[in-house]
Amino acid sequence: MLLKIKLPANSVLVRSLLWDAFWDAKAAFALASLLTPVSVLAIVVSLWGVLADTGFARQFLVDAGIWSHWQVWLASGLALQGLGMALEKYANRRQTETSAIRSSLKRAQPLPRP
Repeated sequence: MLLKIKLPANSVLVRSLLWDAFWDAKAAFALASLLTPVSVLAIVVSLWGVLADTGFARQFLVDAGIWSHWQVWLASGLALQGLGMALEKYANRRQTETSAIRSSLKRAQPLPRP
């Protein structure tokens, strides 16, 4: 069973949903743009770890613990980059949906008042 509810184009609920979707996309774009430099930094630190292990660089940044292994830095950098790409894809999809809804609302005729 499919239930369709017709809302007026200028209703508070429709405007609120569009506003939330707009800010969801903006926040996702902002976070994705911040994750890319952080992931590059983590990959560069992993490269430093590889070079320190082979003797081409000085002592690595961290001496002990889980973060003293270059593999952990590389995995975290790749994971952060993947998360940034997923957030950007989500934001693009959300922005496309919002613009499609807005264009359909502009074409919709307002409901007659009783």
